[in-house]
Amino acid sequence: MLGGGVYGTSDEYNAQQFEKSYNNLQSNEAVANLARENGYLTVNNESEMRLAQNKESDRIFGMFTAYDEGKTPELFRLNKFGLKDSEGNAFPKYPEGEPTLAEMTETALKTLENDSDGFFLMVEGSQIDWGGHDNDLNYELAEMLGFDKAVETVLNWLEQSPLRKSETLVIIAPDHDTGGLRIAGPYGSLSSQSEKIESGWTSEDHTGGDVPTWSQGPGSELIAQPLDNTDIFKIMKKVMR
Repeated sequence: MLGGGVYGTSDEYNAQQFEKSYNNLQSNEAVANLARENGYLTVNNESEMRLAQNKESDRIFGMFTAYDEGKTPELFRLNKFGLKDSEGNAFPKYPEGEPTLAEMTETALKTLENDSDGFFLMVEGSQIDWGGHDNDLNYELAEMLGFDKAVETVLNWLEQSPLRKSETLVIIAPDHDTGGLRIAGPYGSLSSQSEKIESGWTSEDHTGGDVPTWSQGPGSELIAQPLDNTDIFKIMKKVMR
């Protein structure tokens, strides 16, 4: 389990009716202690994550940002392109030691691949949704690029073994659309890198729009059709039997 800090407060946990043992987890260290008690090797940065991976531990737990924060936005990694926020301020540098989503994905694969029973891995590009809520195209595109790198990591892992490729179902599926992004122009194709797309938003919340789903591997033929999002769970359950 790898990602950002603990997201939420004790009040929110209570509202969600979590077990009492979770209600007072108001710091990363409190959650890390609970993980250690349950047999997880805990890590705090990219270097420790790599070392844990080399120890062939089958349980790794890492939170790489401050309590109550998500992963640092990918926009911070792209500041070399001179991107600025809406007030004209340059984005800060990405924190040293915080692994990327792709690096966390690689560690997860190397940790789980030795399980003789196979494994289930979920990788979430969660802040694509946040960019949609903010109606911030730079934010959303940067997060999509970060997630795309994680997908590339999975596909490269598959290519290393014909058996992996024949026995692994990969599904890429948003659970909903956010913001209702619409591209209005320019018509035709972009003629130069300096030319900008014309875009707009229809909402600051989740929308009812259809979303695309991509898959490959055994069972992927069951996904290549219009589906309710709950059908994806049923397909995964069927394939994993």
